[in-house]
Amino acid sequence: MLFMVMLDTVEDKATISKIYEEYHLSCYHAALAVTKNPTMAEDAVHNTFLAVIRHKDEIFTLTGKKMRSKLVIIAKNKAIDILRAQGKYTAEPLSGMEEVADNFDLSTYVENKESDAH
Repeated sequence: MLFMVMLDTVEDKATISKIYEEYHLSCYHAALAVTKNPTMAEDAVHNTFLAVIRHKDEIFTLTGKKMRSKLVIIAKNKAIDILRAQGKYTAEPLSGMEEVADNFDLSTYVENKESDAH
């Protein structure tokens, strides 16, 4: 964890170390799902924790599922950034989404959500 030198306080170093130990595998698996390449996935995880350090005031306050969700999203985005830099990523529209969107009934969806809540 070379990025530890970027932190000023012992508390921040302890926090990032704890976050890394708890969430680096989730980040790695998310990045690997995007890149399909272990080396690129490791680079994405490294870039993820650099971003965590840059935005530590926001991220250090998160806990549990919110922390994991945020880190996984960052890892996926960092993996996409790596693929884009190598010219290997293009966003392709999902086939069939137009049909799903055309057939979506918002009122039915809301009614189902309300009945699930009760």
